[in-house]
Amino acid sequence: MTLSEELTVHFEYDFLLFGIVSQAKDYTLAWLLNQTLPIHLIKAVDLKLEINKDHSIVMANFIFKTAHCTFRLLKNKAYTTTDEQPEYLLPDLPHFNYLLMIDDHTESIRKTTIEEKLTDVSAISQVQLFNVNTLLFKENLIF
Repeated sequence: MTLSEELTVHFEYDFLLFGIVSQAKDYTLAWLLNQTLPIHLIKAVDLKLEINKDHSIVMANFIFKTAHCTFRLLKNKAYTTTDEQPEYLLPDLPHFNYLLMIDDHTESIRKTTIEEKLTDVSAISQVQLFNVNTLLFKENLIF
């Protein structure tokens, strides 16, 4: 008699996720967000997502971290070196150039205030708050 067991892992997606449409360069957008929000995003090591053993994609990654909160600005579109089809961190959101993840353990950050402040940034043409649990490729945000 053989026993078959299946390991099921459930991740909690308990962070805020904003999609941002902006034609600004990543470092320019990070600087603008630093001027608008009470944060200091700095360039971190690029995020590398392993698609399979022979293929990975790389995205720009900026981070601001305190003891209880983390802001992360990610470029949604991967750096590419060929004329192939563009690849995205979240392929279900291809028209959003950037993603702003806010992991707030104190729950003191008001999402409406953040959204209003992001809307006021001149280089941002669209902002949308997403329910992460409804995204098809939400697993790509686990790192």
